[in-house]
Amino acid sequence: MQVDVYQFFEVDGKRYSHIGNPKTGIGVSGPMSVTVVAPQGSAADAMASAVSVRFVSDQFKVLENQNEIHACVIRFEDGKRVIRKTNRFPQIQFVE
Repeated sequence: MQVDVYQFFEVDGKRYSHIGNPKTGIGVSGPMSVTVVAPQGSAADAMASAVSVRFVSDQFKVLENQNEIHACVIRFEDGKRVIRKTNRFPQIQFVE
């Protein structure tokens, strides 16, 4: 799921996702793509939202303990593409 492709709003030229951070009440900002593979679609959808809000290494530590849930996040930080994925995420080759 790319969190700000179709469902977003803009304020003063800044783009925010429809997925809001429950701590701040503000939508997630910045281009980001979150992919979660899980046995049930509802679990994958819920986890993708959670990962997009709490994009920190701690979230991946929690996912590493799950045998059937795998995640990959692609976002830009300081103009550089950053890819983070769980160890068991299916091997995918990213093309520039």
